[in-house]
Amino acid sequence: LYCHCWWKLISGFNLVCFFSNHIMRASLLRSMAGKLPIKTSPHVEAWNANREAYEQTFQWTPGNLAGTVVFCVAIPTGIYQLIKAEFNAVNDYQGIPRRVMP
Repeated sequence: LYCHCWWKLISGFNLVCFFSNHIMRASLLRSMAGKLPIKTSPHVEAWNANREAYEQTFQWTPGNLAGTVVFCVAIPTGIYQLIKAEFNAVNDYQGIPRRVMP
């Protein structure tokens, strides 16, 4: 399907060719190379099913809690303290009073 116009891929795997006053549609098949059917892997399907149901199967463990504390509390606090120390160092060097930061 070739024309001198603008092509756009829209939902539902429809290929749309917009002419000046009409629309020509061509449906695309969900297939692999050579029009062969798609072969699904049971391992990938099981992983996807677990990923979709993760909210119901998640359990807090000490490892999960430690990772959450590190990435949600310790790292942001450390970054904030570094930024605050840099502001204070610049203000001290320039002789400006330190900013009030919590």
